Amino acid sequence: MISFGCEEAGLRGAYRYVKEHYDELVKYDAECVNMDGIHSKDNISIVDFEPTTRTKHSDVVVQKIINAAKNSEIKLQSSMLGGSSKLEKLFGQITGGTDATAFSKAKIKAANISAMDLKQMLGFYHQPTDTVDKIEKGSLENVLKICISYINGES
Repeated sequence: MISFGCEEAGLRGAYRYVKEHYDELVKYDAECVNMDGIHSKDNISIVDFEPTTRTKHSDVVVQKIINAAKNSEIKLQSSMLGGSSKLEKLFGQITGGTDATAFSKAKIKAANISAMDLKQMLGFYHQPTDTVDKIEKGSLENVLKICISYINGES
């Protein structure tokens, strides 16, 4: 398990990690379930494509996340921050990238889980008011349930 932070420009930490640990990631057939923007308990989604970085994530990991969410009885929503539909690609042009990008670009299986209510997020996301009190009760717990199901192979 690994966590990246600090929203550094260009996903530098994630790219450096993948470069430094590439052989180990390949040896163990690692999979990356990245979590970015966990805010809303009712708007959990999977980002399978990131338009700004032109990154297609792993269909295998996406399906495992979908299955893990079903097994956890947590409903997934369509992603507005990235994704492979036309609307998601259009809106995704103005978004940034997630740390899953560094893994997918290196052919390490990866995908991203987000949990954002865009109507609310536009008022504080990546601004000085983007503080922990904006995280809805239950959002971290729901994403954790999905991840535990994923890790336990219930996906």
